[in-house]
Amino acid sequence: LCRQRRYQEAAERLAEAIRRYPDDPESINARYLLAECHRAEAERLRKELGEERVESVRRTNLRRVGECLTLAIEGYSFIRQALNQRQEEQPLSSIERKTLRNCYFALGAAWFDLGDYEQANRAYTAAATRYQNEPEALEAYVQIARAHRRLNDPEEARVALQQGQEVLKRLKHRAEFLHTTNSSAQEWETMFDWLKTL
Repeated sequence: LCRQRRYQEAAERLAEAIRRYPDDPESINARYLLAECHRAEAERLRKELGEERVESVRRTNLRRVGECLTLAIEGYSFIRQALNQRQEEQPLSSIERKTLRNCYFALGAAWFDLGDYEQANRAYTAAATRYQNEPEALEAYVQIARAHRRLNDPEEARVALQQGQEVLKRLKHRAEFLHTTNSSAQEWETMFDWLKTL
C-alpha cells in the first residue's frame, strides 16, 4: 500500500498491526513506516492545495495536513525515545541506528512543515548535537539556518551556518560524505559559502 502511495490505507493497516502486536520486534519498523505514511499523506494533501479552487475543501485539506504532520511527529518522537532507551541497555542494530538517525531529522522536517520553526530548531539542534561527528550534522545546521530565516532572525541563521562550516572543517578529511549525505565535502563547502550570502 505504501509503494502504491495509498498512504491512508497503509496507515490504517499499520496502526491496527501496532495495536494488536505492540511488543512484537517489528513494531518499531511498523511505527516508523506509519509515521512516514502520515508525513507522505501530508505532502500529498499539500500538493493538492495548490490545485484546489473550492475554499471549504482547501480548509479541510489544510486541517488534514496539520493532523497528518502531528501524527507523524508523535510517531517519530515515540521511536526516538524507544530506541534511545534501548541503546542504553544494548547496542542497536545497523537498521535501528539508521531508523533513529532518520527520526531525529524527520522530526525537524515535520515541525518545519507544520510551520513551528522554534520546534524545528530544537529538533534539528538535537540532531546536530547527536551527530556532531558525522557528515549528517551539516544538513541539520543548514535546516537550523533555514528555520531561523523563517523566524526573521538572519543573525542566528549566520551563526548556524558558521557552526556547520566548523564541523565541516573538522570532518573534511576524516569522513566519507557521499555515504550519508547527498553532497561531497567540496559541495558542502560551496553550499555553506553560498548560503551565507543570502
